[in-house]
Amino acid sequence: MEKIWVIEDPDELSGSKERATVKEPPPEKKNPAAAYSLSILLWGSGQFYADLIGKGLAFLFLMFLTAAGIVLSVLNRDAILDRLRSHRFALADVFLFAEILLLAVLVFWAYNAADAYHAAARERRRPFTGVKSRIFPALCSMCFPGWGQYLNGQSVKGGVFASLSVIGYFALFAAPLTLIAWPRLEATDSRDIIEDIFAAAVFIVLAVPVIWIFSCYDALKVSRDDYLKEPFLERVKAMNNRRRTQGWVRGVFPRIRNIFALFVVLVVLVAASYWAFPEGYYVSLLGRAERYLRHQGMTIVPGIIETMLLHLQHP
Repeated sequence: MEKIWVIEDPDELSGSKERATVKEPPPEKKNPAAAYSLSILLWGSGQFYADLIGKGLAFLFLMFLTAAGIVLSVLNRDAILDRLRSHRFALADVFLFAEILLLAVLVFWAYNAADAYHAAARERRRPFTGVKSRIFPALCSMCFPGWGQYLNGQSVKGGVFASLSVIGYFALFAAPLTLIAWPRLEATDSRDIIEDIFAAAVFIVLAVPVIWIFSCYDALKVSRDDYLKEPFLERVKAMNNRRRTQGWVRGVFPRIRNIFALFVVLVVLVAASYWAFPEGYYVSLLGRAERYLRHQGMTIVPGIIETMLLHLQHP
């Protein structure tokens, strides 16, 4: 007789055999946030974490050379300057080269951390959705804007903020160092370039607090709302759908009210700082700065300040 059906495992019907449980996927081996954080603190350590031993050794050795070069240059600065002068290098040329080197170091620092992040992300089976901490990303962004965004799994936004932080840190170093070194710089083409950099750095320094505050706020906001960790274009599409179905007030404004509130707070702080001082305080302050810089032989920034004073005094 032909068999119609066969019970391969009779215990399955009797219930004596335990039901198979669904196994959870194994944990991911690499954490991009850890790789980024390690390389921010020590070049190449994130690459070691991501199993890129050769690149990690190269980056670590480069950091050692950079640190050793800075220390030796500071300790032997007089001998080095005398040797450079004997080869007809002006001090302005040396200072300009130091500024370029500083910018290169900051750019590489950010690149080294981003490279470690992406190297660890490529080893994952699932996309990285950020760390579980709700406060750590904001604390990291206080030190280096963009760090918190990387911890939240937003590498594109993190790269933008990291680029702004590199420019901000460069301006914070370049502006005061230029003022200190300016009286000793010879009147050469290099000094003209240094003054151009100084003029740009002064205005960038004014924007640095806004960049830092907004980066910390963004990192904190995103870490507390998993919806905001979705890709930017997807969120724009979702917001546009809510606008079409619910309108601006119900569909869009609740999502952007925090950004709008932050903008209002910044405007109020700027207005309060303006009205908190006596009339003419800023005019007097800018006038002293203009006279000091012009006395030092600068022309670009004093010219900009002079134009501002004309508008303030004769609006």
